[in-house]
Amino acid sequence: MTGASGFVGRHLVPRLVSSGHDVTKLKRGTDAGQGAEASPEVITGPSDFAALRPDHIADHPPFDAVIHLAALNPDRGRGEASNDHALIRANRDGSLALFRAVEAHGARHFLFLSTANVHAPSDRPIDEASPIAPLDAYARSKAMAETALLEAAKTSRIRLTILRPAPVYGEGGRGMISLLKRLAASAWPLPLPATLGERSFVSVEALSSAIIACLDRDGMGAETYLVADAEPVTPAALIARLRTTRGRAPGLIPLPNAILRTAAGIAGKGPAFQRLIEGFHIDARKLRHATGWSPEPNTLAALLRQSADTGRTRQR
Repeated sequence: MTGASGFVGRHLVPRLVSSGHDVTKLKRGTDAGQGAEASPEVITGPSDFAALRPDHIADHPPFDAVIHLAALNPDRGRGEASNDHALIRANRDGSLALFRAVEAHGARHFLFLSTANVHAPSDRPIDEASPIAPLDAYARSKAMAETALLEAAKTSRIRLTILRPAPVYGEGGRGMISLLKRLAASAWPLPLPATLGERSFVSVEALSSAIIACLDRDGMGAETYLVADAEPVTPAALIARLRTTRGRAPGLIPLPNAILRTAAGIAGKGPAFQRLIEGFHIDARKLRHATGWSPEPNTLAALLRQSADTGRTRQR
């Protein structure tokens, strides 16, 4: 596994172990630590495996599966988030180099964690056949990685699984859910667009179980699956529910979309605003039917449960 120390990896590793899998973590550097294989120091990014050669893992028995979670994914607003060259080198070229290395080593299954954001927002449910239309540099690099891996898999004996998760939430996560939780915790009334589309999310626990379900499924060739909780939610409903569970009024102030769109355009945030108000409802039926995987039935309920569990943990 790559990315074992990241947000998803920290949740996935103990789930894999408890499911009976032996996990080897691929880490950078010569001092990889117990249960990990060293990869060369010249790797310059979290998933930049361009310099990885089969002899670096030659002493390890063939892997049943390789789970590639690691990615270069800077926070939005930082300069690196729009650096196409760095993102493509790490996320496309690095992923393909890792695929080739473990292919030569005899691996039988390569699971690649992509992103549902390779699709654009839509007023219709998004499935695996929906157009590929990434809106940012990170999603573009992931879409390019998918294309490169699918092409490589055509002439390989490795089974390829590509997972496109919705934005992932859970303890230690970041991204939109983390931002909405911070907004909900603020004491101030919150102006929001008058109309907001429903958006899909996925809990890190549900994503971990989806990965395990794909590992346990027999098959050949290449498959792509979207991963999401069963029901989408609007950002306004999420903030309101988080506030009311704390005994507070929702404090949401609806403003005309036209006014906020103009303000966002002036601030250079037009695409981000458009992404916020449009729907992003993911249809994950293909994964459920293929593997028997069960998603979280309700994002709000799962988020509130996690928040309660986190609060109890901190009190101990």
